[in-house]
Amino acid sequence: WVKALGKVGDAEGVWREWETWRARVKKGVEGGDVEAQDAARTEAGAEGEVEDRVRAAADGATLEPTASEREAPTTAATRAALLSSPPPTSQLDTSSLPAFSPGAKKLKSHEPPLLRTTQTFIFALLRANAPRLAWLHLSQSGLLFTNLPHGVKNRLVQHPADAPAWTAEMQDALLDLLDWRLKTIEGRLGVTWMRDGTGDGAGYHRVVEGFNLEGREWLEEALEKLAEGRSGGRLDGEERGEGKELEGEKYRNEGKSIAL
Repeated sequence: WVKALGKVGDAEGVWREWETWRARVKKGVEGGDVEAQDAARTEAGAEGEVEDRVRAAADGATLEPTASEREAPTTAATRAALLSSPPPTSQLDTSSLPAFSPGAKKLKSHEPPLLRTTQTFIFALLRANAPRLAWLHLSQSGLLFTNLPHGVKNRLVQHPADAPAWTAEMQDALLDLLDWRLKTIEGRLGVTWMRDGTGDGAGYHRVVEGFNLEGREWLEEALEKLAEGRSGGRLDGEERGEGKELEGEKYRNEGKSIAL
């Protein structure tokens, strides 16, 4: 339903669904309602499992812990603590709170419920052309930007003007995205970027062996533009950077999104 609202551009509807979900989680967790906790955990996914557990509880059966409870038994308490006082920015200090991550297991296979739900709402809000609300949702969810999947990061950093704060981690995510886009364009043009070894980011484009350039007189101008883009991005092996100028601040100050 949330995805459908985003698809039709109903950002206000998506936001109302988020506020409803958050209130439901808070009420269920604080009230000790096991079924409400389970329903909140699976709001973005396995609704059928919740219904089965509710019916079993109504029949007087003893319920076994859910997979999410076994993987992260402190998730409900952590979520309650976070939702009781939403942070002003996405850079919430959670060092004193239990972690959402289920240990060393792959995050994709065992996504914490709040992370899965946050991803769903962010994508829906961005699809509804409401990047400011998407950033605000991240702030209120209590999750750090660094904990998000790459796909969510890539979508968010294209709207730096709407971010409540612009950090080095966001800058790195944006540069990674820009470098990947440059490599994709270069690959389609049949060239690859070669550094000249001076250490100042300079270099040149080399035609991939066997690539047919016949009829591509416009390629020289295209390569000049690509080289300009390379000078503003991070090349392979270049340091990530604390202390480096955050290019995204330029777009924040101008109130613009980045067209990629």
